[in-house]
Amino acid sequence: MKPTVRSSIRVITLILLTLFLAGPAAAEYADYKGNKVYYQVMGQGEPALVLIHGWCGDHTLWRFNTPELAKKYKLVLVDMPGHGLSDKPKVDYSFDFLAGGVAAAIKASGVKNPVLVGHSLGATIGRQVIQSNPGMASSLILVDGAFVSLPQDPKARAVWEKQSAARLAGFKKDFRAALKPFVESMLGPAITLQLKKIILDKMLAADPYVAISESQTMSDPDNWRLAAIETPTLAMYVESQFSPPDFSEHLKKLFPNLACKKWQGVGHFFFMEKPDKFSRQVIEFLKSSRGA
Repeated sequence: MKPTVRSSIRVITLILLTLFLAGPAAAEYADYKGNKVYYQVMGQGEPALVLIHGWCGDHTLWRFNTPELAKKYKLVLVDMPGHGLSDKPKVDYSFDFLAGGVAAAIKASGVKNPVLVGHSLGATIGRQVIQSNPGMASSLILVDGAFVSLPQDPKARAVWEKQSAARLAGFKKDFRAALKPFVESMLGPAITLQLKKIILDKMLAADPYVAISESQTMSDPDNWRLAAIETPTLAMYVESQFSPPDFSEHLKKLFPNLACKKWQGVGHFFFMEKPDKFSRQVIEFLKSSRGA
């Protein structure tokens, strides 16, 4: 057999093996307080990873990460209540309500001791899942997680509250008109037009009621008085106008068992901008946290 033919057969075999190991995605629904919570399972391997999207997103924003991660791990992609293919009831979208929906999907999927991977608000909800369900997850990965460090100085606190109120008022007045520039301010300097369109199209299609309710939750200072959790945690984050200069120190107070990976030259959606680097850091953390 000629070398070129042998090489071609080897490549085809590897492709077929990868597809077999990843397996087809299975779409399911969990029940949470009478509402359907969508989740999708793909791949195989341990530990299982539960991927939790951010504010105004859904499971499809992980599309650039799942092919590589599904080669090694079982993945559970969840649409939080109010998002994507999940039901969108007219309720208060508190951290507890969102986390309850994610926990219901985890239980329905049958995975045990998964790693929770949350982007932005999804990171906050991943933490809430762990706090409300001790022993449910083995570790946590924060992808530019939303964890507000409340200013201690009264004047600085007043400025924060004024800015939060103004942003919320803008969303209530004209949600999509206010959302577009807000999202654009979080995008990386080198983001492609194609990726920018994917992110904007998805977020602008979000349910305004749900998004505004979540904004109200995130604008309430009382919701950011968080207790520390000991779960092994990796924080991947970008320094930006939205994060305080002491952000890593703030995270260490919330997650004493913390490893940090700071990203530069990218935006809030860096897991989509650089999926290969993102997958490498996830895999490295999982190996180190499991003693591999």
